[in-house]
Amino acid sequence: MSLLQTAVQNTEESVGTLLDSGGDRARLDMQEATVQQLRKLLTMARHNHSGFTEHPDVRRVEQRLKLEERQLSQMQATRHNQETATLERTTLERQRSSAIPSSLVQGPSGPQRVWVSSLKPEPVKQAPTPQRQTPRASYDGVHGRPGFKKVTSEKYSDRSLNLPLNRQRRASMTSAESSRMSTERSLPAKAQVITQFDPEFYGYPANTPQWRVNIARAKRTFHLAFIGARAFQFRLKLKNRPVSKLQRVSSFRVHIPVVLGDDLRKFCKQQSAVIAKHDKGMAAPAPAPAPRGPGGSSGRPAPFRPPPPSVRPPNSSRSGYSSSAASVRDELTPSEAAELDNISDIVSVSDFEIPKEAMKNLQMMQMFVNRGNTRWTEGRSWKCGKAFDVDTFERVGGLDYNHYKLSAVELLKEGKVAFQVLDSDIMMALRDGGQLPLWLQDPWDAVEESLGEARLPLGDHFMGLTYASRLLLNLHIAMDAIAGPASLSKLRVVLHIPGGYADAIVDRIVADGFYGFRPENVIFVPQASFGGYCVDPKTNTFYQVEGSMRDSPGSGESMRQLMFHGEGFHASRDGKRIALEETVLEHLKHLGVEWLRSMAIDDIIGSHSDAVVDVSSLAMTLRLQATHGTGIVLQAAEVDSVEAARSNGNVVLSEDISPNEQSPRLPKGSPDSISNYSVQQVMLEDLRSLSWTQRLKQLKQEADDSPGSSLLTSAGRFFSQVPVLQAVLSERGLFHVSLALQGPYLYPKLSMCDITTSRAARTAALVGKVPLSRSVLHRGPFAEDLLPRLCQQDKWPLFKRMVGKYASGTVTITTRTSTGYKRLPRTYVVVVTDNEVSRDAFDFFCGAFSGRMSQEDSIHIVSTVKERDEEGDRQALLETFKDDMINMFNVRRVVLTRNGKSLVSCLEEYVEQLRPDLVCFGSDGLLNPRENVLVLGSVGLTLVRQLPFPLLVVKPSRACQLRRNVEGISEPIRVMFQADPTAQQTLEYMTTMLDKGRGDSFWFAKPWGLDATGAETLSSKSTLGFFTEMCKDVGFHGFRKPLEGSAVSHITEAAEREHSHIIALHTGKSKSLNDSVRDILMKAMCAVLVHKI
Repeated sequence: MSLLQTAVQNTEESVGTLLDSGGDRARLDMQEATVQQLRKLLTMARHNHSGFTEHPDVRRVEQRLKLEERQLSQMQATRHNQETATLERTTLERQRSSAIPSSLVQGPSGPQRVWVSSLKPEPVKQAPTPQRQTPRASYDGVHGRPGFKKVTSEKYSDRSLNLPLNRQRRASMTSAESSRMSTERSLPAKAQVITQFDPEFYGYPANTPQWRVNIARAKRTFHLAFIGARAFQFRLKLKNRPVSKLQRVSSFRVHIPVVLGDDLRKFCKQQSAVIAKHDKGMAAPAPAPAPRGPGGSSGRPAPFRPPPPSVRPPNSSRSGYSSSAASVRDELTPSEAAELDNISDIVSVSDFEIPKEAMKNLQMMQMFVNRGNTRWTEGRSWKCGKAFDVDTFERVGGLDYNHYKLSAVELLKEGKVAFQVLDSDIMMALRDGGQLPLWLQDPWDAVEESLGEARLPLGDHFMGLTYASRLLLNLHIAMDAIAGPASLSKLRVVLHIPGGYADAIVDRIVADGFYGFRPENVIFVPQASFGGYCVDPKTNTFYQVEGSMRDSPGSGESMRQLMFHGEGFHASRDGKRIALEETVLEHLKHLGVEWLRSMAIDDIIGSHSDAVVDVSSLAMTLRLQATHGTGIVLQAAEVDSVEAARSNGNVVLSEDISPNEQSPRLPKGSPDSISNYSVQQVMLEDLRSLSWTQRLKQLKQEADDSPGSSLLTSAGRFFSQVPVLQAVLSERGLFHVSLALQGPYLYPKLSMCDITTSRAARTAALVGKVPLSRSVLHRGPFAEDLLPRLCQQDKWPLFKRMVGKYASGTVTITTRTSTGYKRLPRTYVVVVTDNEVSRDAFDFFCGAFSGRMSQEDSIHIVSTVKERDEEGDRQALLETFKDDMINMFNVRRVVLTRNGKSLVSCLEEYVEQLRPDLVCFGSDGLLNPRENVLVLGSVGLTLVRQLPFPLLVVKPSRACQLRRNVEGISEPIRVMFQADPTAQQTLEYMTTMLDKGRGDSFWFAKPWGLDATGAETLSSKSTLGFFTEMCKDVGFHGFRKPLEGSAVSHITEAAEREHSHIIALHTGKSKSLNDSVRDILMKAMCAVLVHKI
């Protein structure tokens, strides 16, 4: 038998012995132990379900504890009465038998505190040794034993506090208590002290052998230790056991009656009436309703789902609803009627077609919901919040600002700032009738749907690049620019994603290479959704309606998930999910994260890299934390009217705090300068009562009259100190559950803004230059703000490079042109081989011409082999020719097998089929020993002579090595253009290939443009003037360059003096090569473009 089983058996035997010998005393002992264990379980339940005061587990333990405490009180009262009767009988018997005078009974030493046994009295013993006379405290589960009572001989003491009786207590004593006090005063001065070393302590007779007492004491000690160990294991098991998402979501229904309060019965009555009218309309045949807009009256996108077959609760009949249907205006007071007329925000959903006669019932339901949501904000003294100005701190902060800015950058470099992206509970409706979360939605689709196709600008657009992809790419660019490339490996990102689309979102991020972040640093936290709640009139409980629209519990539940085990996971590069062994906040703390930057997925700054990190606001946050102890900072914006705050959905207020309610971080009486700036973000759903409508206008008027105060609304961005956030989220009753009414269904919601209501957070507000993000619910204004940012982003070369590097496999480019001009797709051919000259030519081609490419263009990287066996190695070689600027385009890598043909004929045959717009290749780099210049090899000359298409010959020289910035954009291209009256078509071709936005320029060289005196000839002035004007008309810079002699002898020298990258020549399409073109190809140190016309 194992040691644990032996211990349990011995414990059971000891308990049985106590019950057999001690009886009531042992039962009282076990009852008190039960109460102590229930109190510990109640503490753990309240900690595990912090924020929910009416959780079923907490209520169940509280009810059980009350029952056990009531039973314990009854047992203690019964035991007390028995002890009192025994003491009175024992005292009378001892006085009669001993006949000792009362003065001797009281004792010469005055009143003494003794332990008196309630068992059968024994003869008075001599005083034991001092170490056995030490009295124990009342029973606490380890020391002492119930059934033994502390008394005094002359003064009555309170049992719980062990203090002398005061006058108020003495005046309220009953006759029974007075007689008991008189009896206790007559106790002898020296009574027996019973401890755990005496046999009477365990219910044994006084003559019990000592070995039996030792065994009983050992069993009792092990029994108490065993109970403590089992309790510790149980607490550890509860702590490490992941909480079921379904249990947490389903427990929200218990908060619906609490929020509705006194209006619960009225609400249930109106909800039953709406469903009864709906069932009646479903039973009668009616034409199908016209399709409704995706946003409803409130702008919320609705799912495209057929109506459910039935919305009646289980085990309920249709008659139960029809009996509850009543008139809407029955028994309404004048104030309620006025409040009902103020209700206009009814949200309709397409999966529940609301009858016209039920709209008044829905208004009543909305009124009751507004009352319940507003209840926690009433009865408090509110005023407009004050904010710290980041722009002023940046402008006049001086050394103080520089110090905190450097500290902020250092935190970013060390990875001590994590970024949290919260999920928006908005589902965007698609054209095909489906719906998609913003994590997988293309913002260009939203802009086109809201503003129309005519508002889309011309040019290239990235299609398929989602909100999440743009935000993470901008975060990558911002961190690289602010803290350096090393910070990307230390940055932690927490993504709260919808649970139903978690696999698709994770697979997309894995396919895009985590956008440059380390896979283990990207933490996913999926959030479950739930259906709408409806009341069951049979059981008077709320249940989830099957088939109703599912919705997320809100950003507050996302914050609570940070404190639960088993919520977060990260993915490997092959897509394998790896769960975290601890909570997300504990994981971040172990990694050294000190601050958490929170924002929503639909935030407008996600398309602006300068505002994603916001170093200035982080510097201001560090200053407030150092000087005022601020734990949470929210970014706010000043608004001009109450309507502007309502459109944003929240308002930032400040609550008057009395001196007695000062922050516990500061000593009493110390100045608290942040108290005037301590704010709370309150959602407008909690301020929809009629009284708050007037109160907000009054607050706006007070803000206008008070200097330094204004009406603020939150931008939905937070900086939170991780230890403070962990303490705040552990507070009981932190979140205020608000109800959202969609159709006839209720949806409990938790908002992240409730963390600002905690006194321990000491929340402050910042006002800066970061724009206020409009909600995606207001599609028109949101699309208007988003459109210019998307245009700027898609034209940004660095962003293009990042897209080509990470998202080229999932993103396409769409070019929008005007109706009068349609750009034809182009084809480029780059001939390469296994040498450095080919790599230089490929880099020059990508840097010079990628800026004008579009999605319809195709790039063919071609190489040749002699035998078919060499194709595998050559294909692997072609895979190494990559560039981030062209990865998103249509790139094809082709290996040609000559099969006995010559290299030139094989390439000529392939190029003839494609008919490309440009053929690029590198020269062999042969050195002419006579002239000491790089010359073109025989293969290059043959290609130039045979191919009737534009060709670009790249030389292995310094002039063909383009410098690129961090965005991947090359330096401006400088072209030395041979100008003559027949070169107009060549100039038109060159202007379509180069990028005027980059600053590309042309130097027009006119052979024999100077006479003998050095003056420019009239023909040169006319020709060069024509070309410079033509160049200016298309937006390029043009410069005049008349030459002294022929082009062969002077154009290469002019190109070298002007540091030109390309010499542009033109010739006929015949397969013969002009001698002047050949000589320039042989002598030029830069690239040469030959355009055949």
